[in-house]
Amino acid sequence: MISLSLNEASRHFLELVHRVCHRGEAATVMESGVPVVHVAPASRQVTGAELARSWNEAPLLDEAEAERFEQDVLEARRTLPEPAAKWD
Repeated sequence: MISLSLNEASRHFLELVHRVCHRGEAATVMESGVPVVHVAPASRQVTGAELARSWNEAPLLDEAEAERFEQDVLEARRTLPEPAAKWD
C-alpha cells in the first residue's frame, strides 16, 4: 500500500489516480503523520444480466447442503427477534 502526504497527493493527484485505477494499488494519505483518507479502486459494478447469468451458472446444493441450509434458516428464525413493525 502506498502512503503519502496530503501535499504529495495533491501535487501528484493524476499519478495517484492512475496507480489506483490501473494498477489496483491502494493509498493512504497522511496529514501531519496521521492517516486522513484511504484511496482504493472502486468495486466493479455488476449488471443485472451478469448477476442473472452467474446465478443460473452457480452449482445447485446437494441434498445434505440443502438440509443444512434449511436448518440454519429455521434456527435463525427461532433465535432472532421479530422485526420491528415498519410503521411504528
